[in-house]
Amino acid sequence: MLRNRLLILLVLVALATSLVAVAPTLAAPPAPVPPTGSAVCHLAGRLSIEGTPKTPTISFDLYVGVLTIKGRSIPENSTDFYRPLVDSLARYAHRPAGETFVNVYLVALDQGSRKAILDVFKKLEAIHKGGSAVTVLWHYDEGNKAMLEAGEDYQAIINVPFKMVQVEE
Repeated sequence: MLRNRLLILLVLVALATSLVAVAPTLAAPPAPVPPTGSAVCHLAGRLSIEGTPKTPTISFDLYVGVLTIKGRSIPENSTDFYRPLVDSLARYAHRPAGETFVNVYLVALDQGSRKAILDVFKKLEAIHKGGSAVTVLWHYDEGNKAMLEAGEDYQAIINVPFKMVQVEE
């Protein structure tokens, strides 16, 4: 009887210790200051940034490993706008899903956004080099040659599988 109680106690202590070690990675991150004009919702395991006429909608499910960036990316300060995503990817890199899928549907991209998105892709490249599969699906409108070329530029720079997906207008 005493032996069973000791065994149960040891199991509970081991379980509590493992939960304490994991708890910091599961805790909700502090809410970032939203970029001007965008609503940021940052729940444990999920990042959502509401799009505006100048900024894309961003949705990132850290548990499932699906990131979507959709819209126009011409914010006043690209670094500030993409910071919550870069920070989320840094946390995600510690415990990525087995596969990460990135869907990019951009219709316009300014120079500042090009640099900020390169930072995002560098984080994804590090995750890929760490052993997790990462695939980028770069969607572009049939007549939008600038977005096709932007995707091809990233594809040439970043060591992550890219698939160019033409979308008919």
